[in-house]
Amino acid sequence: MSQLKNPDQLIHDIELSMSNPNVPVDDVLELKDGRMIEWHLEVQRVAGKVAGRVSGFRDVSDRKHAELAALSHSRLQAVIAAL
Repeated sequence: MSQLKNPDQLIHDIELSMSNPNVPVDDVLELKDGRMIEWHLEVQRVAGKVAGRVSGFRDVSDRKHAELAALSHSRLQAVIAAL
């Protein structure tokens, strides 16, 4: 948790899963070093009862940084066109 930019976000997501196990959690966690980790949390059931939770993590830093760069470029182009 010490590597997270906003650890309260992770706590909130876990609390959400605990209070509403029928809703999977999908979020992007930002680390202090600039990396972005996509996180998926889903409840696993056995005989209809919650047996546990499974998480998957994927580093999406490159994709997210490219999306932000494209958005910045689009905004810059709009400003230039408005001049």
